[in-house]
Amino acid sequence: MKREELTELFASKSLTILPSRYDTLNLVALESLFSGCPTAIGNGAGVCRFLKESFPNVPFLTIDIDDIYASLPNLQKVLDNYEDYREELVNQLSQANLEVKDPDLEDIYNNTSVSHTATQEELAQWYTQLLSYWESGQAGFSISKIPVIKTAKTQVKKQLKPTYKQLKNTIGQAKAKLKKPLEEPKTAQTIKSVQLFEQYKNTFKASELNQKDLGAKVKQFWKLASAFGEAEQGLRDKLKNGYRIDRVRAWREIARLEELRGNELVSATYKLRGLRLLDGDRFGDLPYILRVLQEKGFTREVEVIDAMYGKAGQREEKCYDFIEKARQDNLHNQEWDYEIFDDRRDRSEYRVSIIVSLYNAAEKLPLFLNTLQHQTLMHSGDGEIILVDSGSPGDEYEVFKQLAPQLNLPILYVRSQARETIQTAWNRGISLAKSPYLSFLGVDETILPDALETLAHELDKNPDIDWVIGHSLVTNVDKKGNWVNDIMPYHRTPYQQDLVYLETCYLSWVGALYRRSIHDRFGYYDGTFRGAGDTEFKSRLLPHIKSKVIDRTLGVFWNYPDERTTQSPAAEIEDMRAWYVHRTLAGVRYAFAHRTPEEVEQLIYLSLAYRKSYCGHTSSDLEYAYNLSLYLKEINPQSEALKYFKGIETLLEAYRSLDWMPKLSRFSPLEKVLQTRNLAKQIQEEHLGTWDEDKSLGLKPDYRIFNDNRHEQHAFLWLTKVETTEES
Repeated sequence: MKREELTELFASKSLTILPSRYDTLNLVALESLFSGCPTAIGNGAGVCRFLKESFPNVPFLTIDIDDIYASLPNLQKVLDNYEDYREELVNQLSQANLEVKDPDLEDIYNNTSVSHTATQEELAQWYTQLLSYWESGQAGFSISKIPVIKTAKTQVKKQLKPTYKQLKNTIGQAKAKLKKPLEEPKTAQTIKSVQLFEQYKNTFKASELNQKDLGAKVKQFWKLASAFGEAEQGLRDKLKNGYRIDRVRAWREIARLEELRGNELVSATYKLRGLRLLDGDRFGDLPYILRVLQEKGFTREVEVIDAMYGKAGQREEKCYDFIEKARQDNLHNQEWDYEIFDDRRDRSEYRVSIIVSLYNAAEKLPLFLNTLQHQTLMHSGDGEIILVDSGSPGDEYEVFKQLAPQLNLPILYVRSQARETIQTAWNRGISLAKSPYLSFLGVDETILPDALETLAHELDKNPDIDWVIGHSLVTNVDKKGNWVNDIMPYHRTPYQQDLVYLETCYLSWVGALYRRSIHDRFGYYDGTFRGAGDTEFKSRLLPHIKSKVIDRTLGVFWNYPDERTTQSPAAEIEDMRAWYVHRTLAGVRYAFAHRTPEEVEQLIYLSLAYRKSYCGHTSSDLEYAYNLSLYLKEINPQSEALKYFKGIETLLEAYRSLDWMPKLSRFSPLEKVLQTRNLAKQIQEEHLGTWDEDKSLGLKPDYRIFNDNRHEQHAFLWLTKVETTEES
């Protein structure tokens, strides 16, 4: 900003917030404050000490950088009494002596303060040694050889090390952004495809004599594969992005090696991907997958995978029966017993219930609850908190008992005797809630102070809406919950509910609120899920509810540096019954049985040109568009939208052939990539000729191969531990 713009800003009805942790001085704080603008400054900034020493009567707010939420009450007081506070600030500034006179050099050097005396002595020592070395005329004279200077250099390096490391990380992140798979230049895979055949030759021939060899060979295939999960960011930085073509071959080879290493669940996950991508069991992997999953306790996943990829003539019927049975099985909640039931609520009714599942959450619980106490709806007494301890081995209850008196909030703490899933804990919380509106959070998630009040107001004035949500932000925090950096936002506008069929994060729980009555009408959570139960719940209920997005950021994810349940092969396997079965023709039939053909058409358009809530580019979902078109053919064979069906079918088959190339030679991968790119361009131009952007929220088809959902979901690697010692 220019100085004039800053002056205008500070003169307006504003509050400047500078959550500084390390700033030596922070001139913006001084400019704001001395312009008469109320200012809040992080206590890590040197300007705080400067102001207290030099201008003790000039009021400013201090933010505890290690507990930012604790400053909210003081900020609120300023906002509530803004004019009075600003008037007092201006009065104090008018009385303060803001005229600064620079001291003369003679004054500086004659200053006899302890700090200046020490500096003078040190400078004298440096100067004496410098003269001594210079006058000696010794060969190879260098200032850096002087002992005090050498020591000083070491100290400076030590001080700069964190800054250098931070700079290096920043550069690394910038490079990583340039190499992001989803934003990879169009020609990258084309250029690299020529090398694939030779890479395969070298990698497939690698030794497998012992566990060390197997581990080394797995690593080689990681280099060949195309993407890494968020949890493997560090390793991704070390390995170059690999090939995103002929993925089924690479994944099946990783599966074979993982099986030899004893990692059968990981092996089955990779083989299952081959079934999904090719829509069938081309390699006879289904019996192995079903056996492994049955042995690992994934009995329901075995049932749904067999329905999806078993006997072809029975697929649709079996898939529909599976979906319908899941609906029937979860229509009712159950009676629950408790090991601990500590009820500190004092009312029979509340407006909003916040339901929280606890497991190994003792360290995170204080920050979480201290943050919730700033909810405006909690201040008014209209909110309750229900903590469900799912048989945790930690000491959450002891932490709660210490916090409860100072929080003085209406909280119910319950504990189950044995460990339970998150969705089971949520079902318990629903049965205990005294409110018509429900919010669900984990201790690694939070909401803005007015979030619940804003969301509840939206439900109050829209009785036909069941679920409301704002935008949310994912942040990295340290072990204490202190902010480190932002990762990405979930931006959900423009919004249509059917976008959730394309990308589930459009409708979520963090920064959201829904009516408790949807459970009475349409069922509860499926507690048999370990990590994907939230996705299944949305898939099951979406045909029956109405949702809305508020164009405000209301939710925040605290990404602590520990492992998350949803980042595992188990969660991907569970997604077969939570997500993928709902994308089949049977799933489409379930979702749109009571909806109009026009609504099916609308979702076909969105499938060909939509934006994921956490991305900026245009994606496609040809697999889902294909199944939607098959269903539309049945209910309205004359539909105008079916003019896109041939292109959808052709391009989908081309994408599948790019994922599995049976016969390889040196130039066949290049030929296949070029052929697919040209085909995609041709079909894109055909579709654009009759495209109406209003039907796809202002977007238009952009058929880049690697922007299709088959490359944007479950395409990363599950990295397993590789032994470094030789084992026979």
